Order: sequence, then C-alpha cells, then structure tokens
Amino acid sequence: MKFVEGLEVNRRLCDYNRKNNIKCVKCQLYKISNIGCLHTLRHYPEEAEKALIDWDKAHPQKTILQDFLEKYPNAKLNKIGFPKGICPHDLGYPIFSNDCSDHGCKKCWNSPYEEKENQND
Repeated sequence: MKFVEGLEVNRRLCDYNRKNNIKCVKCQLYKISNIGCLHTLRHYPEEAEKALIDWDKAHPQKTILQDFLEKYPNAKLNKIGFPKGICPHDLGYPIFSNDCSDHGCKKCWNSPYEEKENQND
C-alpha cells in the first residue's frame, strides 16, 4: 500500500467510525498499541498497514457508478457497462479527468464517490 493511499484509507476508517459512533478505543488501529492511531502508525507501521488493508477490503470505496446505479437501477448501460450518453460531470459528480473518450468514461465512472454529509446537521 502506498503512503498516500494508506492515509486515505485511514481517513475513511476514521470517518466511518465517527459516522457509526464507534469510539477510538474500538478502532483496529488503536487496538494495536492501545494508545492511539497516530502512535500505532508511527511505532507499528507494518501492523497498521495490515489493519488498514484488511479494513479497506471489508469496506471498499463506493464508486460514482455504484452511487448512480443505486439511484437509477434501471438506467440503460452501454456495451462497456456505463450509462449511455451520460457524463458523471454533467450530473454534478466531482471528477478529475478531461478525457471524454471511452477510456476517460471508465476512469470517471470508476472514480471514488464521497458522500457529502448533511449540511443542516
């Protein structure tokens, strides 16, 4: 696992725990050192990496395509499995590619989807 990727998984783990009212002392990273995730990451990097990889496998990142299909399960898909004639950017999804070729669509539709928390909470 690359460093930045590990930090992203760690952020998702913390967000998941916060959203589900899971206290830090119940977190996989905390349990490694019984002090805290930052201590674990610094002093037990191999164990922390394994815990993050295991958590990531159990909680894969949702893609823009998965979110779209949850909202529109009957949408018509093209031969490569993406919505016909629809660009995720045009629907308001934040994407990071200007490449609108078929390969670009694959990149956009398979991009990670981040749910925005309710602004009124």
